[in-house]
Amino acid sequence: PGLIDVTALGNQVNALQTDVVDLQADVAALAITKGWTSADQIITVAGSLTIAHTLGSTPKVISAYLVCQTAELGYSVGDVLPTAPFSDSDSGAYGMSLVFDDTQFNLKFGTSGLKVIRKDNGTAAGITEANWLLRIEAFA
Repeated sequence: PGLIDVTALGNQVNALQTDVVDLQADVAALAITKGWTSADQIITVAGSLTIAHTLGSTPKVISAYLVCQTAELGYSVGDVLPTAPFSDSDSGAYGMSLVFDDTQFNLKFGTSGLKVIRKDNGTAAGITEANWLLRIEAFA
């Protein structure tokens, strides 16, 4: 019933091909191709840590874990607990700040230490730092 504008159709196809190439590049940039895990680190109230990583670029995903060394708060030796970077309460500054770049992590622990949810009863409690180590995992 009508004529097809071949030039306009060709322009649309070219634009779509460009969009596909751009999308492929965006997806490739998001790909996670490298992983790294720190050695377990000593936690010190109000202390700092600088940990070099070998990813060669800024991590896209990071996770911090507490690794139980001496049973407490319902946790057993060897339990690995994901930890949030920061929490605060009326009773003190708990948690840690975690800043990272293409070569290292810089951590600062809160002046009140770290808090977790107890495994045995679900209440919040401060950990005994000597009973735990900190592990960082990063992916780029």
